[in-house]
Amino acid sequence: MKLPTICQRVDVSLERLSSLHYERKILTRLAISLLGPFEATLDGRLLPHFAYEKVRLLLAYLVVEARYVHHRDTLAALLWPDQSSAVARGNLRKALLSLRQVLGDHLAQVPFLIATRNTIQFNRAGDFTLDITAFIAQLDAYAQRQPNDDSAVTGRVLLLEQAVALYRGPFLGEANLPGCEAFEDWAVPIREQLHLQALAACAAITAYYEQQRCWEQVQRYAWRQLTLEPWNENAHCALMRALAYSGQRGAALQQYERCRKVLAEALGVLEAEPATTALYEQIRSGALGPPEPAALASSAPGRRAVPGPGNLPAPLTGLVGRQQEILAAGELLTREEVRLVCFTGVGGTGKTRLALAVAQARRQNFAEGVWFVGLAALDDAALLPVAIAHALAVQESGAGTLLQRLVAFLRERQALLVLDNFEHITQAAGIVAELLSACPLLKILITSRTRLRLYGEWEFGVPPLALPTSEGPLTYERICASEAVQLFAARAEAARRDFVLTPAVAPAVAAICTHLDGLPLAIELAAARNARLDPPALLEQLDKRLPFLVDGPANVPNRHRTLRQAIAWSYNLLPCNERQLFRRLGVFAGGWSVESALAVCSDPDDSGRDPAAELLSLANHHLLKQEPVAEAERRFAMLATLREYALAELEAADELEAVQQRHGEYFLQWATASEAHLRGAQQGSWYRRFAVEHENLRAALHWTFAHGRAEAAARLATALCRFWWFCGHLSEGRRWHEAILARREHLSGPILARLLAGVGMLALRQGDAAQAAVWYGQSERLCLELRDTAGLAVAAAGLGMAAYYGREHAAAQEHFEQSLIREQEYGLPLAEVALARFLRAAVQFHTGNPARAHNLLLEALEHSRTLGEPFVTALCLAGLGQIALATGEYSRAEQQYSEALALLEDLDARESSVSWVLGGLAALAAVHGRSMRSVRLYAAAEALSEAYGSPLGPEVQHFHEPFLASARTRLGEAAFASTWLVGRALTREAAFALARQHAAGAEAQEN
Repeated sequence: MKLPTICQRVDVSLERLSSLHYERKILTRLAISLLGPFEATLDGRLLPHFAYEKVRLLLAYLVVEARYVHHRDTLAALLWPDQSSAVARGNLRKALLSLRQVLGDHLAQVPFLIATRNTIQFNRAGDFTLDITAFIAQLDAYAQRQPNDDSAVTGRVLLLEQAVALYRGPFLGEANLPGCEAFEDWAVPIREQLHLQALAACAAITAYYEQQRCWEQVQRYAWRQLTLEPWNENAHCALMRALAYSGQRGAALQQYERCRKVLAEALGVLEAEPATTALYEQIRSGALGPPEPAALASSAPGRRAVPGPGNLPAPLTGLVGRQQEILAAGELLTREEVRLVCFTGVGGTGKTRLALAVAQARRQNFAEGVWFVGLAALDDAALLPVAIAHALAVQESGAGTLLQRLVAFLRERQALLVLDNFEHITQAAGIVAELLSACPLLKILITSRTRLRLYGEWEFGVPPLALPTSEGPLTYERICASEAVQLFAARAEAARRDFVLTPAVAPAVAAICTHLDGLPLAIELAAARNARLDPPALLEQLDKRLPFLVDGPANVPNRHRTLRQAIAWSYNLLPCNERQLFRRLGVFAGGWSVESALAVCSDPDDSGRDPAAELLSLANHHLLKQEPVAEAERRFAMLATLREYALAELEAADELEAVQQRHGEYFLQWATASEAHLRGAQQGSWYRRFAVEHENLRAALHWTFAHGRAEAAARLATALCRFWWFCGHLSEGRRWHEAILARREHLSGPILARLLAGVGMLALRQGDAAQAAVWYGQSERLCLELRDTAGLAVAAAGLGMAAYYGREHAAAQEHFEQSLIREQEYGLPLAEVALARFLRAAVQFHTGNPARAHNLLLEALEHSRTLGEPFVTALCLAGLGQIALATGEYSRAEQQYSEALALLEDLDARESSVSWVLGGLAALAAVHGRSMRSVRLYAAAEALSEAYGSPLGPEVQHFHEPFLASARTRLGEAAFASTWLVGRALTREAAFALARQHAAGAEAQEN
């Protein structure tokens, strides 16, 4: 007899499935899972072991074939083909009796089995669910739903994800009955068809997320494909791309080797497909281009517009649930009348994660980009414009205030700003209002524990995750449908790979999630303990530790008490030494190294402890997270909510003041000892180290200043000054210098002189040459009193720079010469004077003495190289390149510009010198007839100059006009206009890559 198809055999209505699995309105007594190893629960309890294997498989056959009435002789022959008819029927009778006892049919009002003298059928009217029915119904719903809009596309993919989640493994876990060929003939086609459907669903989800550029999700579902079919080259390629685009180039290359090994071992194929190998070569050589959404559209479900630029961080874990919130918030955000949306909710509800998901899902609605600004470590509302400017790469220097420059940058841009953790700086709400008022196309999404209370603000409450419904008995189906339970299961599996949410443990998991009020942070902390304790044991521990905060202080919000319950429970599970370390780590504002943790958190008698091991233990408990950094040292960080708890515990232990003092003293010592490294050959790596520690340095400076230690605060500010200057933290640095200067009566002469020179340098970078001259003059007079020769050299250089930027060339030249004399008297080269040497040459060039300028540049270049000052070296090389370009020495010009570019790139420089060098290489491209490349570079230089807030001077622009005009003529107006737009759209990295190509390579294809 021909077997019916699987879709015919598994008969389920979509309406029944929807209410059964997702609306949770129907209570099911019997839940059967056949996708993977056989599982069945009755009234939420795992069914006891069957008398023997064939009883279990009899139930599986009957429930799958529930629409048919089966003759007893047929079933007997199916399961006992080697027995006589009479013996086989007797075995069937015994199996049926055992099955009815297990199912409790003899007591049921509506039995699960309908048996007559000659036939048996599974009762389709019984109160039961089957995972195969849900799996196929999800796929059918996916096929029937049309992708008319983006929300429909997201909904369709959600259906596929739910289907894949149901597929725990092969049908019946690849169980087989030796000698029962008819049973195998029935099971194998079903197994293969379900396997192919699961594989196709994974492939479609992978393609969709690859089109969305959600690389973490691509990795997840590509791995799932490879679990189902290890030799699937399409999945290997998707995984390689996802790893490469998420910055894991080495892992992508290793995945290719893994692919080759699997092909050889499983299929005997020695080489991968040409496309796979070509992808490997692109990744290996660094030639992999940006993702091309159009190329992926054919394989991904639905459609998608190409998103604009942005800096959304890639989440480290997948988002569980929240699909309704993503759709609702996304629709709200795209309504024309909605400009400001504020996600509010209890700390730990996942506001940040939801905001990232909504922003990612709606990127295509914002042509000018979606930009994330993290504010968790920002305690000063005045720094909000600085934080936004850094995210947008808007330079602090230039005309007007920084807020005015932000308005100018955003006024005509259709962009979305995501301001995360705003509750730290509620006083800055007026800045948000001003941005929205001045920028009509801008929208802002904020996460905060409270709303901003601004006119036009739309509040979107982020609730805890849905808990298992309390209506009626708590069944396995109801438990599994809970988003809170799904999150626990996902994170518990990450902590222990063999974890499975079985019917036996599901009630304990539901109770844990209920105790934790569905708060994602609390659930993740609890699930992390699954590595050592199973859910029932976790629940017992939780029950013992939660009550102590039930009657907490009345002035502590309920949300804090609820979250404190989870954190306190996890905290109190730690050994005493780890609890002490955890609370002391709360003083770190922006992460820490093992060395700094040891210095700040250890006591003199802690010689027997291993802080590195304790840090790893805390990280394994998900109380800390490890942060990847460019430098070799390992770093850790703490979530803001956990840090709040740690500080409260530190204060309760009467340790807060002492540990904060250690923190402040440590970073004062670190900064003053490290400042010298900001001058010299290794300054690039040290600027990056200062950037990594910036939040800690801010906290140390704030504590030191607040405790009246003006001298120490001045020492720390002067140690930070060069970092603030080079990395663009101009407003912050100047504000601190001015605040400390207001207490100058408490400062010693030497530190006051340095402080005045430092604030002068910051003011110069902001374009405030007049005020800079005042401060440099005060520093010079003080250094004269102190007979500080080095300080006099620095002050004279500063006065020269102030005169130069004020276009007082004669005065500038005089100050520069005086600076060199003072440096010679001092006897050692000074980095500040090295810049003066370069500007001395610039004065000669702009006053019509190019030959003298050339000689002075050579002298300055030699000096900067001897001193080990790569930034000044780059400036000198660029100046020499411009002179060589003007005199027709193109080969030399290219060499000098290219060397300057490499130095600036290594330093991660972000100021006008970058645009200057790009312009020089653009001119060389025009000279060699590479007009398209020339125009792109000129356009990129202009865009970057605007972003840095430091446009090139009129003399430089005038110098480049003939080169740009030549390229424009060769291209024609139409091609020039389109090429210019392409160039302006280049990222900094893409512009550098284009500039690195040989300018004279006329044979290279321009594309």
